[in-house]
Amino acid sequence: MNTFTIAVFCLGLQAGSEPLSMELPDKKQALFPATVEWEMVTFVGQQVPGEPAGQTFAAFGTGSGPLVAAYPGTIDEFGNVGFSSVWFPPQTPPLPFALWVDRGAGMESVAATGDPMPGSTFPFSVFPSYGALLHPQLKGGTTAFLGSASSIAYLFWDSSGTMDHVLPLTTELPGTPVGTTLRSAQFFDLCSADTAVVETEYRLPNATVNKGLWRHRNGVLEAVMHENLPAPGTTRDFGDSASSGSEPISTWGSSPGGCVAFSSYLQGNAIRDQGVWVDGPSGLQLVVREGDAASGPGSNAEFTGGGSGWQTFDQPGQIVEIAVNDSGHVVFVSKMIGDDIDYDAKALWTNRDGSLRMLASEELIGDHPDDDVPGLPGAYFQRWTRLDINNRGTIVVQGFVELANGVSYEHGIWTDRNGTLKPLVVPGDAAPGVPGATFVDVRYGGLLENNHVYFCGELQGPGIDESNDLATFVHAFGKTRLVMREGDQVFFHGTPRTIDEFVMGEMNPKLQQSYALLLDDGTVALYRAQISL
Repeated sequence: MNTFTIAVFCLGLQAGSEPLSMELPDKKQALFPATVEWEMVTFVGQQVPGEPAGQTFAAFGTGSGPLVAAYPGTIDEFGNVGFSSVWFPPQTPPLPFALWVDRGAGMESVAATGDPMPGSTFPFSVFPSYGALLHPQLKGGTTAFLGSASSIAYLFWDSSGTMDHVLPLTTELPGTPVGTTLRSAQFFDLCSADTAVVETEYRLPNATVNKGLWRHRNGVLEAVMHENLPAPGTTRDFGDSASSGSEPISTWGSSPGGCVAFSSYLQGNAIRDQGVWVDGPSGLQLVVREGDAASGPGSNAEFTGGGSGWQTFDQPGQIVEIAVNDSGHVVFVSKMIGDDIDYDAKALWTNRDGSLRMLASEELIGDHPDDDVPGLPGAYFQRWTRLDINNRGTIVVQGFVELANGVSYEHGIWTDRNGTLKPLVVPGDAAPGVPGATFVDVRYGGLLENNHVYFCGELQGPGIDESNDLATFVHAFGKTRLVMREGDQVFFHGTPRTIDEFVMGEMNPKLQQSYALLLDDGTVALYRAQISL
């Protein structure tokens, strides 16, 4: 089996005119695979546009495993592909690093180390990563990225038509004391062509460094939350609590329209000091707070992190981004305690249907019906690694499960459209388009606004080995279709080449998808795939 990585990013896709997709999940299998038209974007060894002869691309992004020199680019609604690169210059290292956008008619340089930062005389020295992502984020034809001239990162974005320094150090942060200065942007989501959400550090007049979340919409900066802001639904303020190791912001997510859901701590003692809030159509509101009753999993259940009450909505090494849609509906993971609950058991929750409802849980105490894994009798959830909800209210989650043999641990994908969590694809399911093959493991890619779901699967069966055991799929209109597989062929400069390995990237509403491919002659290339179902 080949080691594989799936690049997964916040898509922020807008609902389009495509019909509502399949009734999920009937798990019908398509008899025929999808068709794919491949278009090469760039490749390792290509001459770098605008640079002297002999300077060629050396790597794209920060991929890992067999494709360490490549990471698939980001892709927006128009099929524009954004990527990052280093290249080999004639002179000695350090190698130059740059961000690019391919709009189908050639590559455009967005920014490069050594270029002057917009609005400044200082040059870019580094482009801080967003998780594993060094590529720029693209939405609606606009491009955004974090850039730095030292240890301070800034957000740059061309929403106005020109690449601009969106949050300079002189930015006045709404709701903070006069004299507060921005210290550094840390993470951001580009939600749409006119909306971005940014997590920042900022410095108060007394030199104290705090954190906050801000929404930049149509040129106006709005406060979502920040330390010392009163927390709705409580009598306390957001900020550091007495819980050891706590951070004011634990995890957060945003929707295409700019709604934000987050987990935060409260200032003061460690009792009921954490919660989940959503800043949606009705403003900033509390969803759930530590110590609230947890309806569903047995008697006397409540949301809490155990004896200390610490880390109810986040766990070290297992922090999962909260999912939220434009209606303010959220999906999140929480710890619980109760008469029928094992210590620190976790569960998956949503408020989509008007009140909090448990979708699934880890193994509880005894033969408890709430901890069954749909589609895998005798299996138990170990944790959830991806959460998603679109504007139609469809929920998709990726879970890591302990199978009935008590030994194997694999991933599956489940969905909930109308009140029941059902399997979309789980280990042991037949793999469509590959006769006799079954899924060993699957990795979630994303959920589109028309309810299409795309993912990558590891296969086993007759004639399957390391050369052809990875493939990608789309579940749409009630069927799962094979998209591509190791061993398929693409044209490289007019010559057919076999795909030895790949890394799957984003898919847009037009079913265009980005890929990094390793070809049989050793070439590493970025491609744009147009998928037809």
